[in-house]
Amino acid sequence: MNKAFGEMFLALDHNNIELRSDENPQDLQFDKDSHSIVIPPFFRMICTMNDYDKSLLNDLSYGILRRFAFIELDIPPKDRLMKMLKERTMQKFSSYPNKENIDIIEQLFRPGMLFDKLADFIYSLYNSRNIGVATIIDIINYVITEVIVLERKLDDTWKLFDNALVDYLLPQFDRLDLEVLRTVNESINMHFKVSEKILTPHFSEKISEMSSNMSRLNQLFEFQKGG
Repeated sequence: MNKAFGEMFLALDHNNIELRSDENPQDLQFDKDSHSIVIPPFFRMICTMNDYDKSLLNDLSYGILRRFAFIELDIPPKDRLMKMLKERTMQKFSSYPNKENIDIIEQLFRPGMLFDKLADFIYSLYNSRNIGVATIIDIINYVITEVIVLERKLDDTWKLFDNALVDYLLPQFDRLDLEVLRTVNESINMHFKVSEKILTPHFSEKISEMSSNMSRLNQLFEFQKGG
C-alpha cells in the first residue's frame, strides 16, 4: 500500500509533480519553468470506507494515516432514510413506470411493511453493529428487481427478502463476537417474526449457525486456557 501511494503523497507534500522533459500536460496548472504540475493548496482527496475496511487500517503506515482526517458518518434518522430510499428506488426503476409497479414500491415502503421492518431491524442493531446505507439499498434493489423486472409474485417478497439478507447482510456479521450475534438473533425475532413463525428462516438459520460455531470456538479457547 505504501509503495503504491508513496509517490503520490510525496507530491502532495511538496505541492508539485515533477515531469519528464517529454511530458506536456494539458488543462492543468503546469509550471513551464520547473516543468512540473502545481498542486493547489485547496486540493483534497475524499475517500470512503465501511467499518470492515476500517479494521484494515492497522496494515497502513502512519505516514499514510497522518495525511487523512477520519470522520464517522452515521445513518440518518429513520424518516429521512426512508424518504431517501424510496426516492432512489423510484428513480432506479423509473423505466418501469406503470401504475402497478409504482403501487408495489409504495406498498413495500408503507409503515409496518417489508422495507419499514428492514429499517427497524437495522436501527435495532445500531449499538452493536452499524449497517451502512449501501447495504440497505442493495437489499431493496434485489427485492424490487425480482418483483418488477423478473415479475415474481408479490406474495414471494418475504422469500426474496430472506435471500437478499443472506446475500448482502449476512457477510456483515461474519467473525463478530457471540454477543453481537445474539443481538442479531433477538432482533430477527422482534422484527421478522409473526405468530411464532420466522419470515426469514434462511437468514435466521445462518445467524444461529454462526452463533453455534462461535460458541464452540469460545469453549475451545476456554478449555485450552484451563489446560
